[in-house]
Amino acid sequence: MKKAILSCFVFGILASSIFAQLNSPDLQVLAIVKYKGTDTITLGTLKTQAKPFIQQYGPLPIEKKKELLETIIDDKLLSQAAEKQNIYASDAQANQYFQQQLTQFARQPITEQQFSEILQKQQGITLDQYIKNQTGMSLAEYKKALKRQIAQNEYIKQKKMTELQKASAVSDEEIKSYYNNNRSSFVQPETVEIFHVVVQKGSDEAKAKKKADDLLASLKAGKITQYTMTQNTQANLQKGNNNVEYAAMVIPVFRMEEYRIQLGMSQADFDKLYDSSSLNNYSKVEEVGDSFRFYMPLTHSDPKFLGLSDVVQKGTTATVYKYIENMIGMQKQQQAVITARTELAKELRDEGAVQYVKDGAELDALLKDW
Repeated sequence: MKKAILSCFVFGILASSIFAQLNSPDLQVLAIVKYKGTDTITLGTLKTQAKPFIQQYGPLPIEKKKELLETIIDDKLLSQAAEKQNIYASDAQANQYFQQQLTQFARQPITEQQFSEILQKQQGITLDQYIKNQTGMSLAEYKKALKRQIAQNEYIKQKKMTELQKASAVSDEEIKSYYNNNRSSFVQPETVEIFHVVVQKGSDEAKAKKKADDLLASLKAGKITQYTMTQNTQANLQKGNNNVEYAAMVIPVFRMEEYRIQLGMSQADFDKLYDSSSLNNYSKVEEVGDSFRFYMPLTHSDPKFLGLSDVVQKGTTATVYKYIENMIGMQKQQQAVITARTELAKELRDEGAVQYVKDGAELDALLKDW
């Protein structure tokens, strides 16, 4: 009898807990997307997506929350539409895209593992925590989102290829007008190009130091070449290979304070870069933060105003004219993609693929006070 009473008591607690969870406001469904399969969008989903914006800008007005809800719906619609066309992105594509994002952020080749180690040492957090702070998603969730984005972009490209190609066309007049209106921006500061090698300390500082010393010695002895090292670095980045021994590349260094800070150089060492006596001479191996590095200044250029036919960066073939053309074309294409995305989502909505479960005053009440 006591066992039966105890069992009923435990069941009652569990039932109450489950009932309370089912009635949680965050579990209330706001909309259902049904084009291929079914995606439900709950209040909790909206709150999770809104969290990074709230952290950055403070409480959002109800209208902004509604706009975010529509964005989430469009995302689900386009993902389902891509799936219906059998368009998917691979893990390798997502990892490569993520690798490119990290490299752009760090402004130098860097692997996921290296970025993780830097975060752990400098901020005491994991890469997963960093991504969650920035996006509200875990690292795994963020990479899944990247896969969705890649697949959606491919779907949009296939559906709106003609419109996208037309939109990205840039006229000679547009290029020259942009250059004339921004002529003062096209100034090349005093510049040196350096061959730059970085070896992350990782978990074994002594081993990393020895590796940097060995690489420098091998270069001086002609056992390996700068070209081979830069090619290996590019190959590893393209493969998303995190387990690398070094990163080597040729980079332009402008005579600007932000570049001195980024390289972690004293003013004296930074000035020495631009001294002609430093050209084609290797530095010693230096400890900088979480890594060891060495470098060689390769070329030096005095400051100058760039004309349309000048190359933007020494050692490349892209002219100022081509740079402006690509920049304006990219801006136009980005806007065209946004327009195409909106149009395609509207077409899918018109097919009855979206059901709003909460709207009007009922929706407003759920969007208040958070």
